[in-house]
Amino acid sequence: MHLEKRTTFLLTGCLLLLSAALWLIFGPAKTVTEQAITQSRQVIYARFTLPHLKRDLGYYQGLTPASFGQYAKATQSGTYLVPDLDQAQMLKKTPAGYKAYTAEMMTPQGVAVTPDYVIVSAYDHQRQGNSILSIMDKRTGRHLKNIILKGRPHVGGITYDPEHDLLWVCGRKKARAQLFAIKLTTIGQYPADQPQKPIQYQYSTLLKSITRASLVSYHDGALWVGYFNIFGDSNVQSFQVSAVIKGREKVGVKLTARNIRSNELKSEQRWQVVDKIQGLTFSDTRAYFSQSYGLDDSWIYVFATTGRPQQFTPEKALLKIRMPAHLEQITLDGNPLYAVFESGAKAYALNAKTRIGRVVSFDIDTLVKEAKQNDDAKAQ
Repeated sequence: MHLEKRTTFLLTGCLLLLSAALWLIFGPAKTVTEQAITQSRQVIYARFTLPHLKRDLGYYQGLTPASFGQYAKATQSGTYLVPDLDQAQMLKKTPAGYKAYTAEMMTPQGVAVTPDYVIVSAYDHQRQGNSILSIMDKRTGRHLKNIILKGRPHVGGITYDPEHDLLWVCGRKKARAQLFAIKLTTIGQYPADQPQKPIQYQYSTLLKSITRASLVSYHDGALWVGYFNIFGDSNVQSFQVSAVIKGREKVGVKLTARNIRSNELKSEQRWQVVDKIQGLTFSDTRAYFSQSYGLDDSWIYVFATTGRPQQFTPEKALLKIRMPAHLEQITLDGNPLYAVFESGAKAYALNAKTRIGRVVSFDIDTLVKEAKQNDDAKAQ
């Protein structure tokens, strides 16, 4: 017994001496989060200049001609600096109510374009503050305000509905996929400085037939909602906007296990699509899916939408366009394709090959043309 006590005492003493030596050599230990914040501050925003962006896009065939080549005379060459990736002033819900909070690790996810705004959705990577919408002036690129959302949804997709002048956002509620909508007039009236509470939603609807609402795109009177899947094919389901609005949660009715099913909406159509989808957008005759996961290159898959396609799987694609890693949502606004990346976020910037902290505009015709020429050259 005495021997065991002596051995334990000696081991404890050795560990204490070793800890003291390490402290003297390396200084006090930091948590992973603190290290990430400290190191990322050295690269954040200083790496988001236009020359850096041009260099990063130059690693990929056709991206520079489709962006800088087409929008060189536009403000910031058709790009929009994603604001507040280093410090976002927001709200944090506490037992005593909402308190002001500064988030230092915001991660952008979605992008939507309205007649006046370019809007980026983002969540707090440290899961402390509420998720936000960053509102930027479409013409000048100036950051106008942040919109505080309710809770901490991943906000993987946002889309503008011009028919009802609404911004639809992917959310999650009661472990269900959710879509909620905000009027553009409500966004315009939301205070730019020191908001006291999250913005009010116009509609909120639960989706019964899809596991999660990972992305959303408005097209031809319908909301196309996608589910991101790492291990197999993802799926996309369509919901008529009129049905979503009609099937919204009843105002003032608290969702419980008893009534939650009556508030859920089923999709009208469903498609099997490529795996790891991050975004979806449409032209009159084409559908464009963004695919991305981890440090590997991202891709945009191009599909025909004529003839009522039953699947949007890789073998059905007309074309694949290679893109930088960490591509998130894409959205068409006429000819420009707007793309947002999460590689500029502190959580990913240190290990990313390219660090893109801007929404980038690509001329879709040039992008497709360059990709086809690249494919033809490889085939020869």
